[in-house]
Amino acid sequence: MASEKLFKGGVEIQNGAFILRVTKDRLQAVVTMKDAKAGVQLDNNLLQKELAENGIVGGLLPAPEPTGGGSFVVAKGVPPAMGENARVKMHVKPAIPGPQRTDPDKDQVDFRELGTIVNVAKDRLLLEKIAPTQGKAGQDVFGIGIPAKPGKDSKLKYGKGVTLSPDEMKIFAALDGKFVMDDGRPTVFGEHSITGDVDMKVGNIVFGGSKLTISGEVLPGFSVKCR
Repeated sequence: MASEKLFKGGVEIQNGAFILRVTKDRLQAVVTMKDAKAGVQLDNNLLQKELAENGIVGGLLPAPEPTGGGSFVVAKGVPPAMGENARVKMHVKPAIPGPQRTDPDKDQVDFRELGTIVNVAKDRLLLEKIAPTQGKAGQDVFGIGIPAKPGKDSKLKYGKGVTLSPDEMKIFAALDGKFVMDDGRPTVFGEHSITGDVDMKVGNIVFGGSKLTISGEVLPGFSVKCR
């Protein structure tokens, strides 16, 4: 077991000319000259022996790294890499209403194409969950492993018109229709209703579901298509 002195006042080494300390997180061993004006040089061969005698065997540096003020880092541990939380990968992007470009290579938009409907076919993969990672363990300057904290898992939330894969990792469209994120939940509607006319506020309509209802008229210059 490491001496508590290493974490507090330190331990004298090099015939009392230097103090050896270990940081509270156990990730660095630091040697400090007791009298910075004395100009005493570290004996690296003796240092390696003294580090071993104090249980410092992990992350030994080939040469001390000066940090200023007569201090040197002589060993560095490896901090653990924390795991990443589960996340969602979208395979179909939900609608982002607004004028759509008529030519991707040109800065031109058609104000009749508002992109309010994203059509999907039955069995289309909508999104999937990327599993959390376990992370990677680290090691302190005493050669003791530091466990990693795994990422947090979470369940996929979903609405109507979709199906969850048996492994609960993917969500598919259960029918033909429009794909939306309803309160953060992937949902597919087989029916679409428009209250009023198909005009500049609504834009051209292309719908791939089973039923489209328009209470008003399709004004000149606009189109409605049902797949």
